[in-house]
Amino acid sequence: MKRSMLVVLGMHRSGTSALARVLGLCGAELSKHLMPGAPDNERGFWENPEIVSIHEELLAELGSSWDDVVDFGSGWIRSKLGRRYRKRLGETLLEQYGDAALSIVKDPRICRLVPLWDCVLKDIGATPVAILTTRNPLEVAESLRVRNGFSLQKSFAMWLSHQLIAERDARRWVRSFVSYDFLLKDWRKVITKIEKDLNIKLPLRPSTKVNQFLSPQLKHHQANIADLDKHENIEWVKESYRWFESAANGRVEGHDRLSEILNEFERANKYFGSVLVDARGALIKKSDQLQLVLSEVQQLALVREGEIHRLSGQVATTAAALEEAQRLAHERNEENRQLHARLESTDTALEEAQRLVNERAGEFVKTAAALEDVQRLAHERNEENRQLHARLESTDTALEEAQRLVNERAG
Repeated sequence: MKRSMLVVLGMHRSGTSALARVLGLCGAELSKHLMPGAPDNERGFWENPEIVSIHEELLAELGSSWDDVVDFGSGWIRSKLGRRYRKRLGETLLEQYGDAALSIVKDPRICRLVPLWDCVLKDIGATPVAILTTRNPLEVAESLRVRNGFSLQKSFAMWLSHQLIAERDARRWVRSFVSYDFLLKDWRKVITKIEKDLNIKLPLRPSTKVNQFLSPQLKHHQANIADLDKHENIEWVKESYRWFESAANGRVEGHDRLSEILNEFERANKYFGSVLVDARGALIKKSDQLQLVLSEVQQLALVREGEIHRLSGQVATTAAALEEAQRLAHERNEENRQLHARLESTDTALEEAQRLVNERAGEFVKTAAALEDVQRLAHERNEENRQLHARLESTDTALEEAQRLVNERAG
């Protein structure tokens, strides 16, 4: 079965992620695993993390990195190192894409590794077709300044080397030139141009999904050709950018001038290369030192994290104890409130009882006084009765004496 691989080529921060996503939505196959989004590219990179990792390892073994401008050429591919990475990339492609008829691979690092990828794709029986995208170098430089702190000069040099090396090494492939600005303005026209240039057919046109993805928020930095022209001593960059913009408009001119610019750039790079290599070596050494410091800081952070975790446990325990104490205190307060209410009720009852006692005491005093009067009157009556009784007894005695005398007189 015929297999084609769309190889998206372009400098970092040039809209390669957006282009890969749109191609995927239109029906081309993306890899099974995709690198997640990041703060500098929230909508995703749409590239395979394993392939990026392999590229990073390869560049390191070649004494380079993603932000370098060195042209590796193709001689090294036949070395043991080249064969090893060629095999790894081929295995990763088969694992990630299977037997997809039309698939996409995208990583800006491929710009400097096209000869290697030409071999890898032949190894797995895939036909490479290239889509070279461009963006105003000033916008790219501003994006790298914000994200990585790069100077304009460094970013311009990176843009020039990535674009020109990719264009030169992909000349043997069928290719299409596009622009990030054109993609944002009219993605349907760009997709149609790609289909025509590469003689392929993308089966889908999911307008809603693509329009939602290609929002103005994708482009954080704006510049035009007039803004670029204001910068001096970058004639190679200006001239090359105009060439790529013209190609994206369908006017692909001869590439002899691009080859001349690239050769002049490489001669200058070789001339100043020793200085740059020494500076890079110093930076790498400094980076290694910083890595050691970072490692120590990370170890210390782990220790501190353990202490924080332990203290957090203690705080949690203390907080639980405090919460329990507060619950008990609330219960005690409620009990005290109820007792206070009961005491108030008892005090009221006692006051009422005291009032009744006082009333009863007053009545008792009155009753006692009345009783004393009754007793006094009774005593007086008893005395009067005693006296009357004595008088009666005296009277009875007198009557008896009188009766006796009467009886005597009668006899």
